[in-house]
Amino acid sequence: MCRCARVLVCRGSVHLSGLSYLGIGLMLAGMFMYHQPDLIAARWAAWPGRGTPRRE
Repeated sequence: MCRCARVLVCRGSVHLSGLSYLGIGLMLAGMFMYHQPDLIAARWAAWPGRGTPRRE
């Protein structure tokens, strides 16, 4: 077994640690948020109680 950082390479297959998968997920979520801000803003505004401000 060879160890390089947090990636284990054994006979051609790559095994990632849980932290690696977490980092990949966060990176993909960040890329989505960066490229689709209008979609996120529209969904956020559509939530109940998050629309136009109410007068008191």
